[in-house]
Amino acid sequence: TNEEYQYQFRAKSAPAQLWTPYLTNICMQAMETRKNISGNMVITMGLFSREQAKFVRNMMEKEGIKLMILELQISDEDVVARNKARNRRKAAIMGLTMNELWDSRERMKKWGQFN
Repeated sequence: TNEEYQYQFRAKSAPAQLWTPYLTNICMQAMETRKNISGNMVITMGLFSREQAKFVRNMMEKEGIKLMILELQISDEDVVARNKARNRRKAAIMGLTMNELWDSRERMKKWGQFN
C-alpha cells in the first residue's frame, strides 16, 4: 500500500513508523560522512514536523554531533516555479515533452488526469 501518501499535503502528521526508517538512514549517512571530514558540514532535507526535527536532533546528539536546524520558508509561487523548472530539466534529460513526462507517471496511470 501507499500508506505514506495519505499524509502528503495534509494537515495531520504521518505516524513515526513511516518516517523514522528514512530519517535514521539519513542520519547514519551523515554520521558516516562526518568521520571523513574535519570541518563542519551542511545537510539539506525537509523535515515536516517538530517531532521529526526532535528525532534527528536526538539521534545526532547521542553521537556527540551538534547541529543547527534552520527553517526556510518559500512561497507557493516559488515552489510551483521551481517544480516546473525541475520537471522541464527531467523531461529534457529523458527526451520527453512535459506531457509525455506527466503521462508516464504511475499516478497518471492509476488515477487519471486530475489526481
